[in-house]
Amino acid sequence: MGMQQIFDALDIDKRAIELKAMIIFLFKSDIETLIDNCVGKSNFYIDDFVYGYRERLIDSTRFDSAEDFRDTYFTDPIKTLERLFQEYITQDKFDKLVCKDPEIIYNMHVVNPKVRFNRFVRGME
Repeated sequence: MGMQQIFDALDIDKRAIELKAMIIFLFKSDIETLIDNCVGKSNFYIDDFVYGYRERLIDSTRFDSAEDFRDTYFTDPIKTLERLFQEYITQDKFDKLVCKDPEIIYNMHVVNPKVRFNRFVRGME
């Protein structure tokens, strides 16, 4: 089943672009969880479920320390930020990142782990 078929089965609003992007990123290997929990539910419920799932992933994939995050960041900054924020990050979004200091990013994220990546990007806050 393709993603568009899943969006259609869940009756996700065609204008819910951000929600669709989050679903594609978060559920690429666990689409059954999304379907099992969201079929027949409202878009509001699906949105809450997806962002709750994101928060659980943030908790379960947390870096052990700022040093661990920094070391990983210098190896592959986009993948590292995707792990931290549990969001798909394009090269364009990464290029607009206002602060590229990994320790500052990590420490700000520790204070508010629910914060979205867009809060760190010029013109998207």
